[in-house]
Amino acid sequence: MQGNSGPYMQNTVVRAKSVLSKVATSPEEINVDWVLNPHERLVAYQLCRFMDVVEQATYSHAPHLLTTYLYSLAQLYNSFYTTYKIIGSGEEETKR
Repeated sequence: MQGNSGPYMQNTVVRAKSVLSKVATSPEEINVDWVLNPHERLVAYQLCRFMDVVEQATYSHAPHLLTTYLYSLAQLYNSFYTTYKIIGSGEEETKR
């Protein structure tokens, strides 16, 4: 599934929720003493921009800014998901 479409976005949400449900770790249990690879850093940076994009879209009366941001985030996440083994990689236990 590709492209800037509803099904593509829904598939990305389902994929991310599936990963999160398999990890079953509360935020307090996550070990943040590990180093992010460049791809993880891109996804993390994009996630950190969320509130800024929401504010900009709100004040500019430009909802397309939010949908463009979400599509970009979905592309980054799907690229990360297909490039790296997230669950059961051995590194997963280290990053908890």
